[in-house]
Amino acid sequence: MDWKAKALEMWRQKYTWGQILEALRDCFSGKTDKQIIDSIRSYIRGTPEYKAEHQKGESPREVTDEQILKALEAKRKPQETAEILHMPIMDFVRRVDKLTEKYNIKEANGLIWLEKSPVAEEREEREAYTGEEEIVFGLIGDTHLCNKNQQLTYLHQFYDLCEAECVRTVYHVGDISDGYYPNRPEHIYELFKVGADAQAEYIIENYPRRNGVVTKFITGNHDATHMKNGGTDIGKHIAAARDDMEYLGYMTAKIWLTPHCDLDLLHPLDGAAYALSYPVQKHIDALQGGKKPRILAFGHYHKNLYMFYRNIHAICVPCFEQQTTFMRGKRISATVGGYIVTIKCTPEGIVREIIPRIVVYADMIPDDY
Repeated sequence: MDWKAKALEMWRQKYTWGQILEALRDCFSGKTDKQIIDSIRSYIRGTPEYKAEHQKGESPREVTDEQILKALEAKRKPQETAEILHMPIMDFVRRVDKLTEKYNIKEANGLIWLEKSPVAEEREEREAYTGEEEIVFGLIGDTHLCNKNQQLTYLHQFYDLCEAECVRTVYHVGDISDGYYPNRPEHIYELFKVGADAQAEYIIENYPRRNGVVTKFITGNHDATHMKNGGTDIGKHIAAARDDMEYLGYMTAKIWLTPHCDLDLLHPLDGAAYALSYPVQKHIDALQGGKKPRILAFGHYHKNLYMFYRNIHAICVPCFEQQTTFMRGKRISATVGGYIVTIKCTPEGIVREIIPRIVVYADMIPDDY
């Protein structure tokens, strides 16, 4: 079958211009994508079949989100991608803006694409500070929702406690979802929801919501599997649907609680160590001078630890997932719970005292989903 016959057959089956281009690129040696797509369009638009369809006034074929995302897998100028999809540039921009609420679509140097490699970006946020001499906030992490070992009941109890004690902000240090690791054959059997959309919808529906309490969260390595698998930034997806949840980015974020007190949230990528304090100490040792935060909260380890080292109040935040089969095989224990942290400071925001209070849940609830 020559390229013309194949192009016409694909057009009949309602493939986009971009998909036809991908299938026929090898038939056009030495030509650019734009030259190839122009040749294909010119041929198809000259066929009696094409002319008859458009003379009947039929509405143009709708380009699906999936087709746009497929075209965005290659880095191109927006105009080029719009032409491949046979879309007016303004319609393309409007659709991409909407998709950006959920997917990790990037723009740089005049190009646009769907980025499937999670990249941590330095982000800072400043909380409103009006001279309070006591600040109280919650610290949680590694909820791993959609894993059969999640502890949703205790997560709700922790938020009940926060509401009762007038805690207005809870910071989450990543892995809000359990994600999906295709390279771990056993992982799928631990999940009761599979895929980015299914997990995001479950979290949107079931994550605790309490009056006056805002959750500010980063994402971790489990959340990032959704990006690697299909380009979905699950943090964006959740925050777009929940006005009480604010997404601070992937892996790390800095929050200035007062002009003189910063809290760093971090979800590391290394594994567990035999000594609880070892990864925390090594991370703090590696911090560049002048970059040390006042408070450093670690996710990922599923452990409880507080230590004051190199003038940093370091907290390993527990999780809300009981020990999984994978963790048992790796001899990794899990502590379920969270922290309520009280900071006492001067009216200028200089810290005088930090009081971390651990809230632990000991008896695991099976099938808590």
